[in-house]
Amino acid sequence: MISESGLPVILTSDRTYDLMGICCAAAASSGTATLETALMKLPTVLVYRLASLTWWAAQRLVHVKYAGLPNLLVNREVTPELLQEKATSRGIAEHLSRWLEDEQCRQENIRGTGRSPHGHGIRGCVCTVRQHSF
Repeated sequence: MISESGLPVILTSDRTYDLMGICCAAAASSGTATLETALMKLPTVLVYRLASLTWWAAQRLVHVKYAGLPNLLVNREVTPELLQEKATSRGIAEHLSRWLEDEQCRQENIRGTGRSPHGHGIRGCVCTVRQHSF
């Protein structure tokens, strides 16, 4: 447990973007959080678990290759996805420690969010979606 580690832990819901701006890596749930971290060029591992019945139904009703918005936008995995039984503390730690211990690996992930099959990258895809939405 974190409390047993002796590390100072502060939970907050304020100043989210300021906090993301000083981080080297993050773990986030699926949704806009992963898109926000991608736009901020913050290497992120997506972690998400659904109830077993919901997961079963979703697999039959929703046919997409990825769960994360950054991955859906560029049609490849730029944000690693740990879904269901893969969403473990070990899996999260492996991804985060790779980025925290290896700056080259972290930079490769950041560069990866800037590339897409269309040449736009995450920012370009978001701008394209925005233009067609309004």
